[in-house]
Amino acid sequence: MKALHWIFVASFAIVGILLANMIQPTVAQQQAGSGATAQQPQFEYATLTETATEEGAGTVYLATWNNGPIDIIGRSTNSMQDAQRRLSPQLGGLTDSRTNLGMLLTAIGQDGWRLVESTGSDTGITRVFIRVAR
Repeated sequence: MKALHWIFVASFAIVGILLANMIQPTVAQQQAGSGATAQQPQFEYATLTETATEEGAGTVYLATWNNGPIDIIGRSTNSMQDAQRRLSPQLGGLTDSRTNLGMLLTAIGQDGWRLVESTGSDTGITRVFIRVAR
C-alpha cells in the first residue's frame, strides 16, 4: 500500500512539474509584454446632422459635419439634398447637381471615417462616425 502511495505522489509531482513548465513561458511572455509601451489606437469621432427648421417664411435645411471643434455646414432653403450637395465639396466630395446622401457618405468614407450609428428624431437625423486618430 505504501508503494502505491509513493507512486501516486511521484506521478502527481511529475504532472505538476510538467504543467509548471508549460505555463511558465506564458507568464514570462505576459510579463515581458506588460513592460512594453504598446499604445492602444486612439479614435476620433464626428457627426453628420441633418435638420429642417422653420425660419421666417420657409424651411431651412442644414447638413452639418462636426469633427470636434470644426463645424462645416451645408445650408439650403430648397431641400435636404441641396444642403448635402453644398456640404459635399467642403468634405472633398463632388460638386454636382446630382449629389445625394450616398455620394456625401462616400466622400466622408474616403477620409477614413466609418459610420457606426444613425438615429432619427422629430428634429432630424444624426449619424456618428469613427476613425483611427491621425
